[in-house]
Amino acid sequence: MSKIDYQALREKAEKATCGVWSLEYGEGRFDGDDALIHREVAGYIPICRIEGAHPESRFYEDFQMEQQANAEFIAAANPATVLALLDERERNQQYIKLRDQENEEIALTVGKLRVELEAAKKRIAELKAEPVSQTYKLNQISGNSPVTPDGWIPVSERMPEPYEYVLVTDGFDGCEVMRVNTDGYWGPAKSLYPGSITHWMPLPAAPQQEAK
Repeated sequence: MSKIDYQALREKAEKATCGVWSLEYGEGRFDGDDALIHREVAGYIPICRIEGAHPESRFYEDFQMEQQANAEFIAAANPATVLALLDERERNQQYIKLRDQENEEIALTVGKLRVELEAAKKRIAELKAEPVSQTYKLNQISGNSPVTPDGWIPVSERMPEPYEYVLVTDGFDGCEVMRVNTDGYWGPAKSLYPGSITHWMPLPAAPQQEAK
C-alpha cells in the first residue's frame, strides 16, 4: 500500500460536499437496481450513484452484495467523518511528540543524576579513607583549653575571641580561615558553610627571624 498523503486527503475532504451523506435505493427518481448517495439540504443534492447496489436488484448476488457494501461504505466515509479522523490523528501525533520530548528530558536527567551519584560515592570513599585528623595535622596548642588530640578545639566547648582570625573546619571539606563576631556568626565564608563548622584552632605564629 502506498503512503497516505494526509494533507492532500484533508484538502480533498474540505472541498467535497460537507455534512452527513445519506444512502437511498432506487425508487422513482432513478433506476430501481441502483443506490444513490446524496445529501438533503435546501434541495436534493445527488453525490454518486452505485449500480446494482439495491438488495433486490437483478444483478448477480455476489456483485449486488459487493456494490451494496461499497454504497454503505461511501455513505459512512463522508468528508465530515474523514476530517474528524484526521483531526484525531493530529492530536495523537502531538501527544506522541510531547511524550517523546518528556522521555528524552527524563533520560538526560537520569544520566546526570547517575554521574552525580558516582561522584558522590567516590567522594564518600575518599573521606572514609582519609580522616580529618590525618589530613590536617597542626601543632597542639598549649594551655588548659579542651582540644582534640590533633589540636582542634570543638566549637561546642569554646569559641575563639571575637574578630580573631582562626583556622576552622567542618570535618569534611577541608579548612578555611575565618573569624567570629560578638553574636557568634562566622565569616567571611568562601568554601565552608558557617553553620557546619565543628572545630577551630589558632593560626600558627609567623616565623621569627634570628637576631644577628
